[in-house]
Amino acid sequence: MIIKKPKKIIFFCNHATFFVSHRLNLYKLFDNNVNIEPILIVGRDASVSNAKQSLKILLENNVVYKIINLNSTFRNIFKDIYALIIFYFKIFNEKPNLIHAITLKPILFSSILSCFFKYKLILSFSGFGYLFTNSKNSFVKKIYITILKLFIIKSKTFFIVQNSRDYGLIINELKINKKNILLLNGSGVDLNKFKFNPNIKKRNIILFPSRMLKSKGTLEFLESAKFLKNKYQNWKFVLIGDVSYKSPDSININLINEYVSKKYVELWKFSNEMKNIYDQVKIVCLPSYREGMPKVLLEAAAMGIPTITSDDEGCEEAIIPNETGLICKKRNVTSLINTIEKLINDNALYNKLSNNSVLLAKNKFDVNIVNKTHLELYEKLF
Repeated sequence: MIIKKPKKIIFFCNHATFFVSHRLNLYKLFDNNVNIEPILIVGRDASVSNAKQSLKILLENNVVYKIINLNSTFRNIFKDIYALIIFYFKIFNEKPNLIHAITLKPILFSSILSCFFKYKLILSFSGFGYLFTNSKNSFVKKIYITILKLFIIKSKTFFIVQNSRDYGLIINELKINKKNILLLNGSGVDLNKFKFNPNIKKRNIILFPSRMLKSKGTLEFLESAKFLKNKYQNWKFVLIGDVSYKSPDSININLINEYVSKKYVELWKFSNEMKNIYDQVKIVCLPSYREGMPKVLLEAAAMGIPTITSDDEGCEEAIIPNETGLICKKRNVTSLINTIEKLINDNALYNKLSNNSVLLAKNKFDVNIVNKTHLELYEKLF
């Protein structure tokens, strides 16, 4: 009797923290599936504390993972070439049938090496981040797009994006046929976990749940809190996220501590268990410059929490403006202040946004829908 070898899928992601928060559900699709062998390859976290938490979760979920010396930034070409060589040998040894590359650098590496191996490829763009938000990166951005154009083998590559802007970018810049692109509503939300409970009494807290990066709108949130705190002393402005995250886009911790010391804001410790945090807050605020589709906005919607976000396409498409959340202008403190103040003072609007958010999450962001779509794609490509 001939025993068939299980087919292999490699998930390749920039670091464990992002994979745990956004893609672990996809790995778990293959639990108890003897025909598919999933493997995770991740780079090194930009935060040591985040890495410890995330790697622990991977072990608890029986994830087979390997770490390579890869970071998210594009600042050292020699380290990147070395990481690319290491990834080459990982592929050579594992011989995957399919690679699902998540985030920008894994997408780049997997595309380059697809010319040397037979694996099929899924490229998941969860956003273009700091590479595209900072004007100083325009040259690197052009190189990135050019390399993808040169190395992508269109006949065996499938694309997943999370908003209409990125959908258009892939079509126009990479000249990809629409039949090879899937537009998904983010990473999905576990509606059994993130569930609206009208009996929980919320506190007057406006939450900024994000890494402390300039491109996330951190400075605008800090300045808005400084202005509004004197006027609304019974409201708290809270940041939650890892402050040790190393990036050229990071906010100096001394600046954040200055706002904390003057009691304009509170800084809460990063947590992989956001459900307990959401139970306490009335408003979630993410005035980001560029996103794929922010998972925190989807989770907030499922919990019935009205959101305030920017007029970036990825943020705007995560809500229904004036129905489930409010829009402010990105990079604009005055606009953010006015939007926050509007929601603080209008209870009828708040209740409308809250009720509509729950319905939006059920109809659009259920993680089971996302899982089903991915599973169908995997089966098609295997």
